[in-house]
Amino acid sequence: MFNDVKNQNVYNDKQIIMRIVLLLVFIMGPLTLSGCDNDFCGNSDNNTISISITGEEYFMVRSFWNNEVFFTKSSSFSLNQENNLVTPQCYVLQGWTLAEDNPLPRGAIKDIGFQEQCLIETVSLDGYISVELDNGTILTPSLIALARFEDPENLQNKGNGIYRSTEESGPPTYFTPDATASEIVVDTIE
Repeated sequence: MFNDVKNQNVYNDKQIIMRIVLLLVFIMGPLTLSGCDNDFCGNSDNNTISISITGEEYFMVRSFWNNEVFFTKSSSFSLNQENNLVTPQCYVLQGWTLAEDNPLPRGAIKDIGFQEQCLIETVSLDGYISVELDNGTILTPSLIALARFEDPENLQNKGNGIYRSTEESGPPTYFTPDATASEIVVDTIE
């Protein structure tokens, strides 16, 4: 009798575990490995830019999943449904919002996004992003932010060209691209 109760408890525990696993698969199934869906991450039908940076600086990108900021030397960015520039892995490009009458960065570094649907028109060597609105107006509403480290060799490689700062790398120092010897290289705008 004792063995029957013990076997029944093990059987019930296995059923509970299987139900939890199935529930997690059901919840997580629509998500990509990066933790967000294709609408948030953009897709190949959207306006896409491929850019890289020369020199010691890195682009800053924010994880959609946990809001942590990471760093990369190059990536392909596309506009998602929220009009943010995101990588295929769902990292949002970081920079400054510009006022129409002042091309200097203002406020905090944040997600590069646009208030309405647009197409990426150009990305300048010094990091200014120009967009074309549906009505044909060209605006330059954003400036890409760059980061530099005391010891970039000690950045933690997260894979797919994404890095995390470490105590050994030192904290990031932020720059506008025109304040560095680096240049942004635009590989494609589609």
